[in-house]
Amino acid sequence: MTQAAFLYDKFRRDGFYGYRKRMDEVRKEFVAAVESHFTADPAALDMATLELLKSGILSAAEYNRLMDKAINDNNHTMARMIGQHAKAAAENAIDRDTATALRSVSYKSNGMNGSNYVEAFDFVTGLYDRCSRNPALYSQWDELAGEVIEKF
Repeated sequence: MTQAAFLYDKFRRDGFYGYRKRMDEVRKEFVAAVESHFTADPAALDMATLELLKSGILSAAEYNRLMDKAINDNNHTMARMIGQHAKAAAENAIDRDTATALRSVSYKSNGMNGSNYVEAFDFVTGLYDRCSRNPALYSQWDELAGEVIEKF
């Protein structure tokens, strides 16, 4: 084995290990920041809305309007609360269409805990991992990861 081949192999092994170790560190910091940002905040609770949610009088359309308002206000806590109540209402709904509409409202709250950002981060780092080990994918990086990175 030539010196150049030896150095290349060493770089591939050590460089990849260093990259993985650093990405694990960055991921831990990222997850901590996401969890901190999306943590439930008692100060963000709208007690009047909570009383309406508890009352059982809301229609699926009203749940949807409340969810849209919470999302537009960037109120993660209320969006999660509305989603939880919509899910419970869907389980108790007699009408199939109403149950479907309520599940749709509940579904809107799924990303309001930041999990969608962690999933996107994991997707991009996993894709980078695959692309970095497969020279045929180097030129595909922008096409494969571009949209996710732009929306991040």
